[in-house]
Amino acid sequence: MKKSILIIVLIICNLILQAQTKKVVSVEAFTSTYCSSCSEVAAAITQLEELDIGIIEYHVRDSYEGEEAYYRASYYEVMSTPKIFIDGTLINLTGDYFNDIKKVIDERSKLTSPFIIDVAKNNIDRRYDLNIKVENVSDKDYVDCILIGALVESNISFDWFDLNELDYLMRIMLPSEKGEVFNVNSEGEYNTNVDFEVDEKWELDNLDLVLLIQEKETNEVFQTIKLPLKDIELSHNLDEEKVCLYPNPVKDIVRIEGKDIIRDIKVYDCLGNVKIVSGNIEKKSFVTDISQLSKGVYFLDIDFGTYKKTEKVVKD
Repeated sequence: MKKSILIIVLIICNLILQAQTKKVVSVEAFTSTYCSSCSEVAAAITQLEELDIGIIEYHVRDSYEGEEAYYRASYYEVMSTPKIFIDGTLINLTGDYFNDIKKVIDERSKLTSPFIIDVAKNNIDRRYDLNIKVENVSDKDYVDCILIGALVESNISFDWFDLNELDYLMRIMLPSEKGEVFNVNSEGEYNTNVDFEVDEKWELDNLDLVLLIQEKETNEVFQTIKLPLKDIELSHNLDEEKVCLYPNPVKDIVRIEGKDIIRDIKVYDCLGNVKIVSGNIEKKSFVTDISQLSKGVYFLDIDFGTYKKTEKVVKD
């Protein structure tokens, strides 16, 4: 009886571990609206969107192009379109695009990942601050990994050969087109913050966040996460916190936004010394220049009149 119980417990533990390390596959497409075969590839990708995958489509040499897309194309040494990279590897396109792509996705989906990615957000209107945690659930140390991703928009009306809309269009690379390099020990975690602003022209309901953990040396993508921007869990209750501070870390100008009127702001160092005082603000939004301060950790004492909040900021 005890042996049977032990076997059941081991099976359950194994299933839990597999669920924690489930592999989500990344699909990065380089495309152009002037390319007829590109629209066929895009159509094939859209047919696969119900699979557990994260899709980013980079447009080059068309009206949706941008420096970030070209940087990513240069990273992968893309010289022509269409090109598809699944988990960081260029795949062979034979013309049967749906099966070409699905075959590789199915193979990669069988793998497990050493990483779990969690994302929470703070936002005021269209300004977002993401709290990202990467957890290494393996017994191996990882060096020179890259956290990189994009905010992608779908359902964009556009006549594109046989298509009438664009999906998964890269709007902005996060945290930048170069990504963020990090190391993480076995069973350790890496935490970072990414802030950005959503353009007024982008439809909030059509935006997804796609993040990748990629090995710098081999380009292999170990893990991917895709989340509708509107559905990302709040990391703080803004009705209680009533303040958003960005960018953080900061080099010079830090912006403070509150739900209520800000009266005064004081900037302290770790020893409690007052470095900057800004009074009689009487606005819900304010910027403070800390460019003259030395690198390190500082605290902003924000006075709203009926209550105060203290926020930490890192000066780069």
